[in-house]
Amino acid sequence: LFSAVLEQGGRTRLLERLSTEAEDAINVFLGQCLQYEQDHTPSLDGFMHWLGQSDVDVKRDPEAAGDYVRLMTIHGAKGLQAPVVYLADLAGTPRPRAQFVTLTSDKGPRLDVPIFRRNARNDIGPVGAAAEAKKQADYEEYKRLLYVAMTRAEDHLVCAGYAAQTPRSGSMLDAYQLVSAAFDRLEVPSDPQSGVRRYQTGKALEQRDAQTEPVRRSKTQLPAWAHAAPAPEQTPPRPLQPSHMPSDGPTHFPAAQLGGADAALSPARRGTLIHALLEHLPALPEAERFAVGKAYLDRMLSPAESDAANAMLTEALMVLDMPSASAFFAAESKAEVPIIARLGDFLVSGKVDRLAVTRDAVLFADFKTTEQAPPSAAQTAPATLRQMALYQASLQKVFEGKPVKAALIWTAEPRVDWLDAVWLLPYLPPGANTAFTRASA
Repeated sequence: LFSAVLEQGGRTRLLERLSTEAEDAINVFLGQCLQYEQDHTPSLDGFMHWLGQSDVDVKRDPEAAGDYVRLMTIHGAKGLQAPVVYLADLAGTPRPRAQFVTLTSDKGPRLDVPIFRRNARNDIGPVGAAAEAKKQADYEEYKRLLYVAMTRAEDHLVCAGYAAQTPRSGSMLDAYQLVSAAFDRLEVPSDPQSGVRRYQTGKALEQRDAQTEPVRRSKTQLPAWAHAAPAPEQTPPRPLQPSHMPSDGPTHFPAAQLGGADAALSPARRGTLIHALLEHLPALPEAERFAVGKAYLDRMLSPAESDAANAMLTEALMVLDMPSASAFFAAESKAEVPIIARLGDFLVSGKVDRLAVTRDAVLFADFKTTEQAPPSAAQTAPATLRQMALYQASLQKVFEGKPVKAALIWTAEPRVDWLDAVWLLPYLPPGANTAFTRASA
């Protein structure tokens, strides 16, 4: 799955969005996919759980940054330098929070006792003194990290920050206030228009700035769209689910109206069980299908429902024995295939009961287990035609260049109805791809 996504343009689009730094992570991720596939039973849910539990670090040479921006934490930037460094988040009063403080005995053998602090109101006596010492130690570390961050710049350092609230007064200044206080001591004025305060030193730097200032100004001038109002959030279209489309007219006769041994089962439960039989039994040898199907139904049905087992199993086996449906149950066919596609302004999300991709065409079928078949395929209900039209158009976008043919398999008779694409065309949403009209059955 992930190899196919990346090979079909996914890698290129990721690198365009995230730059070449993402390439190492992509390669490691594919390696994880291969490792899981070799050591475990292939399962997307299982892989996602396994990947979430794993602890994989992608390490790169930080000096090989290339000609692009690196976004790093202060700890991650230790030992590195760059010509231009932006410290973009310096505002905000530091709030060291020590849940535990350590009390050290000053009598007898040294003994360090950890004390849990629930809140500052309990900081009294020795606990209060220890909490204050811990607070000061954390603040000193905060200032050391600021020093580390500021000394990463070789030539140009920009200190910025956004404060949602007015900084609290007190002995603990945040990083932006510390830098601003240093500018006050240097008597550096701020620009009356932008409020920016600029300090520079060194003749070489002044000469270089004089030469490159016009170029720098032209390169850093923001485009007009940067000053416009933010674009509205895009709301993804609500997916259409073909199998749950609302009906706009009469549908076929429900199979439950026919009576019989399975009348005790609800139509939905009956349909679910027959779908399960038709999904799993084709993979078994014919001689084993009845026994396996009977054992499955015995586990799934209550004693009151057990009389319906033989009727449902017979219905499913009759479908599997139909020569007209053999292509849908061949070895290369697939069951319960999920489909997601965009048709015009609509997003289609559904699941095809059976899909067979041959050398010449793509065949798909939908089982109708809770309805009685119409007198002929041409009399198929509009709601069903709309469902099949969405499936067919979606598959045509996936399998471009191949005709896609749709069929309904009515299990109560049983019977296979091939649907002419011309019947489906009127039920497509506006703007949907109609190339599948060449795939008339």
